[in-house]
Amino acid sequence: MKGRRKFVSSNLKAQIISRSQDFRAGLFAVQVIFIFILSGCYYPPSYSPYVLSSQSAGDSREEVRSGRSSRRSGSSRRSGSSRRSGSSRRSGSSLIDRTIDEINRLEDLEVEDYLDTVAYIYSLSGECNSSGSAPAHKTCVENCIVANSNLKACFLACQAAHSCEVLSSYGSGTFMSETTVLTNHHVVEEAIAPYTSGGRYYYNIFTAVENYNGDEALLTSVAWHDEDDDVALIEMNPSLSVDVPNFGRLSSLRLLDELFTIGSPIGMKWTASLGHLTNKEPGNVNGCGNCIIYSIPTFSGSSGGPVFNSEGDLVAIHAFVLGDRTGESRTQFRGGPHIDRIKELFDENRNTNNQRSVNEVLEKYSVREQRNIADSVKDIVIQLHRE
Repeated sequence: MKGRRKFVSSNLKAQIISRSQDFRAGLFAVQVIFIFILSGCYYPPSYSPYVLSSQSAGDSREEVRSGRSSRRSGSSRRSGSSRRSGSSRRSGSSLIDRTIDEINRLEDLEVEDYLDTVAYIYSLSGECNSSGSAPAHKTCVENCIVANSNLKACFLACQAAHSCEVLSSYGSGTFMSETTVLTNHHVVEEAIAPYTSGGRYYYNIFTAVENYNGDEALLTSVAWHDEDDDVALIEMNPSLSVDVPNFGRLSSLRLLDELFTIGSPIGMKWTASLGHLTNKEPGNVNGCGNCIIYSIPTFSGSSGGPVFNSEGDLVAIHAFVLGDRTGESRTQFRGGPHIDRIKELFDENRNTNNQRSVNEVLEKYSVREQRNIADSVKDIVIQLHRE
């Protein structure tokens, strides 16, 4: 009898333990589902911080332009839109609220509206053994381009006759007017002044500018420049149909604010990249004492391109890349002079007369001929980089 009772007691105890384990498993499942539901409230599936364009990938360039024109015929994007009249990004009660607010602002932002503010800059320069051979080589190359002859053979003949080579480069800029472009000093370095490096003499042959519509103009002069801040304002002819951005303020920026840039990385014109502000006032870094640092992916050709905040205001121009050169993997940050310093440079140079004429030879060509030259220069730059 005792054995029977012991068996019944053991069996009952096993059932109680089994039911207790089932209850705990069920309770755990309910907790997981509850947490998942709460997570969905804060991190909605529709979260997409990289939605920067309202146009599909299959849209033609004409459709994109038509869309921009129709949007501009309504309220101006810089006159204050409805999304800006809402709550401030600092009105959120938590970091999550502010982050979602920032994401919504970027989703509303029509980045394609800002393509008309960006310039594609491309240059042909000469590399000679001495400064004495540069003028003859420059004239020889100019004649090759104007005559639209077999450029490769013509350039080789110029090289053999004057011991000089033709180099090409490209960069980005921001239109400040129909005839002026803000860019880096190093993007138009040869146009600002010829220089000697490594025993070779470098000078500018032609520098051209293209807008988003595909129209070209030739650089005619450098209005002013600042090598320390890596900033230059160049002038071009003829005038181009462009858009001019609003200036932002350094004081309006906060760490980890969303920023984006548009430029020509690796020659891919009008490419947008998104990142965050990582250091607002880093001090003197990479030789620049008036820069901000950000995590926007950029490559060669992005230099001089505009950096915008989430409101679409210009807050800097891209200038350099910082990287840890130790080890296989590199942590890279980017930077450029901030808008407060750029505005100071505008004011400092407003009443000065330090303009430098670049291409006096252009005066003898008509507007159509100048545009044909600019188009030829663009084709040459593309061809040389493909080779």
